[in-house]
Amino acid sequence: MTKRILAALICAAALSMTACSSGSESSSTKSDTSTSSTTSSSSSSTTSSSTTSSSTTSSESSASTESTESSAPEEPEAPAAKEEDFEFTEENGEITITGYKGSDTDLVIPQKIDGKPVTVIGEKAFQRKSLKSVVIPDGVTTIGEYAFGECGELADITIPESVTEFINTSNIYMTPFSGTAWLKNKRAENPLVVVNNTVIDGRTCTRSVEIPEGVKAIGERAFNGCTTITEISIPKSLEKIGSSAFCNCSRLTDIVLPDSVSSIGDFAFYSCTALENVTFPNNTVEMGDRIFGYDDGFNDYTAPWLKKLRTADPIVIINGNLIDASSATGDVIIPDSVKSVAGGSFLGSQISSVKLPEGITEIPAICFEWCANLQNITIPNSVTEIGNYAFNYCSSLTSITIPNNVTKIGDYAFAECFNLTSVTLSNNLKEIGIRAFSDCKLSSITIPDSVTDIGNMAFGSTIKSVTLPDNIKHLGKNVFASADITYRGEIYYPELYNELVADIEANNA
Repeated sequence: MTKRILAALICAAALSMTACSSGSESSSTKSDTSTSSTTSSSSSSTTSSSTTSSSTTSSESSASTESTESSAPEEPEAPAAKEEDFEFTEENGEITITGYKGSDTDLVIPQKIDGKPVTVIGEKAFQRKSLKSVVIPDGVTTIGEYAFGECGELADITIPESVTEFINTSNIYMTPFSGTAWLKNKRAENPLVVVNNTVIDGRTCTRSVEIPEGVKAIGERAFNGCTTITEISIPKSLEKIGSSAFCNCSRLTDIVLPDSVSSIGDFAFYSCTALENVTFPNNTVEMGDRIFGYDDGFNDYTAPWLKKLRTADPIVIINGNLIDASSATGDVIIPDSVKSVAGGSFLGSQISSVKLPEGITEIPAICFEWCANLQNITIPNSVTEIGNYAFNYCSSLTSITIPNNVTKIGDYAFAECFNLTSVTLSNNLKEIGIRAFSDCKLSSITIPDSVTDIGNMAFGSTIKSVTLPDNIKHLGKNVFASADITYRGEIYYPELYNELVADIEANNA
């Protein structure tokens, strides 16, 4: 639990490591341009070498303009680099590039490797390579964290319209394009950098920011640590706000989220300590972990808006979305009007029982973590997934029945439930995550025939015998530390565990 609570401080720690007011990513990539009081940008996507839209800036709201960089028509398109120069992995017939061993400075990434489509540029795949230009092929959907990090001379990047995900989960220094000349130049053109209708960077924006109509997503950490913005205008086209998008925007006071927004990521407004007014969408929203902050017992990173709502009711529900219940106590019945529950919403609360309504499809990550007094929970039949750490350290929980529509139990979902002695699993369960039931007191467990994947150390050492389904495809390390395991009619004693894993792999080859 300690490491999970500390994880919530990642975005706050990032602020202390960077001069947020200047939006610098590192001392070598500081932008020399100052920004005006209002920023706006076109959201048009393009397959040109810039693949970003830019706009004018003014003291008020300015109209956005569209600009693209075109290559000279007389120059032939460069051939793709050799396939053998790339390191990659393959999954489900798709390629993720994980590294580059070639020497090209003007790089054209091939559309296929080993006859399979390239769909992901992986984390740190081209980190610190001596690149000057890159053409990313059509069909790529995701560019990983720090994929082109610290490619200082990389000034020309062609990004196809197929790219919709720009990963930045670790910290503000780890964007896909951190330390590139390309990002520095884009910030100089317009501090609001938009690619394929996604805001990927706004950390050098100041004061009032207007995101143009047509933008569909605000990317992960797009404004993280930007202490200079005070208000932001969100377009009606926006659908998704990424994890930590506005984390540590400590001067942001007001925000109106349009009804078009359907997803808000983890820590999206964490440590927005001046945020007094929020207009929440009038629809069901998929919500991540602690989106409006949390009091960890040492520091309070909660938005004033949420604190004010808690004083009226410790269970904060807006338009069918349960946003927070960390102050709730005793026996709790969630009303049928609730259709979505935020991650971490009951984290550390003093509830003793809870009944969730039909209609909820997921118990999200960390939802009931460290609810040490929780003894009983009613999970509705509508739930299909139980997220990572959902009930971690619920030390008073003694039994649980997983409804038959649940197909996945996440990592550490019931870990450290020290008094959990009885578990009935869903008959349609397919996946049991890493350490899902570790450090429990289970003496026996029935694994349904539907289960195909069990993660490392899922059940610990208290179970002494178990039967695996014939069609299991993956068995992690030390799933049953001390058990005699029956598989396809044969008994494998603990010392034969590796042989069992090998037999399972052989049967699925």
